[in-house]
Amino acid sequence: MPNFDAGSYFLTVLAPIRPGAVSDEPGAESWRERLAATLEKLPTALQSPATERSGAQSPFARSLRTHLARFVVIDDAVYNGRPPKNPVLTSLFGPNPIVADAPDRLNSAYLMFAAETDAVSEDGAPLPATLSPAEQDAVRDSYARHLWGVTADELRAVFGCCRGFEKVADADDFAGWIARCQVETTMPFHDYWTSPPALPSLPFKAILVVALAPVAVLLLAILGWLAGMEATPVVAWFVDWRPGPTIGWALLASAAAILAVYRFVMGRGEKPFPPPAGANLPGVLKSLYLQQKFTDFASASQELDARDLHAAFGAFLAEHRPGDDAGPTQPPGVVRLARPVADPPAPIEARVAAAPKKPRRAAKKEA
Repeated sequence: MPNFDAGSYFLTVLAPIRPGAVSDEPGAESWRERLAATLEKLPTALQSPATERSGAQSPFARSLRTHLARFVVIDDAVYNGRPPKNPVLTSLFGPNPIVADAPDRLNSAYLMFAAETDAVSEDGAPLPATLSPAEQDAVRDSYARHLWGVTADELRAVFGCCRGFEKVADADDFAGWIARCQVETTMPFHDYWTSPPALPSLPFKAILVVALAPVAVLLLAILGWLAGMEATPVVAWFVDWRPGPTIGWALLASAAAILAVYRFVMGRGEKPFPPPAGANLPGVLKSLYLQQKFTDFASASQELDARDLHAAFGAFLAEHRPGDDAGPTQPPGVVRLARPVADPPAPIEARVAAAPKKPRRAAKKEA
């Protein structure tokens, strides 16, 4: 289930961009050009000093489920060169290496929208450990309707340059359009682990017994057949089978055992990771908030004695409420809390003049 892992839902959408121009007027911009201009004006999150000074926040910061959102315009497939071929076989059977292969081409330009969200239908709900395919679709539709509710204007401006979006009128229409444009996420990324997850190990001994037992019977049957024995060695202690029929049954059992082991191992690998503690967006924001506040507290409490430190820490817990994700907390879309602007540093000459002077060492007298 690549779309769902560790309590998060990973949404990948490929929407074809509308061909042609926006209007029939001479020199009218194309839908591709309008999309590029719209994305250029779309604010990003306040994650650098430059964006913090701008004050223009990303519309996705209005969502308390969205961890990451990204738009990418894909104009065409990338040509990575000719696939490698055996030179000897190519010289004997072709194709002619002088003739270039036809490159893969897209039928139109596409807009990719990728988002990592909490796999929940309500803001702040606990992250689920497992979801059926139908439940995953319900989470995706719920997120699409939620996103429409908080960023409808921006979504109209961006996705309005894509095919089929002209029929979208409300949140339900948007959820259905997103479902039609969705592609499976094959490489989800999740990095909120503070310690390795507790995953069950594979029962290697049981797997070896299931896989090797029929193979061992097959080898014994082959040895008995080659030796001209009337009964299969060892197996004849339990079942009076001749080597010939035993070979056939052992082949079928070996194939079935190997297939069963493969399906079992792949099924275990396809199970989603359990959600980490505090990995929903309110929990992550609270963690970032506490990280900064506790750093300030530790810095300011260096010279307190034990009694005053205990009292100060109690006041810290009462003020910041570590167990309450609702608040106080860090707002979404920023990497740090807003701080008062400090006075600009003094010029380097003034700082050097104000620095305490070290006494000069007396010069050694010559003997």
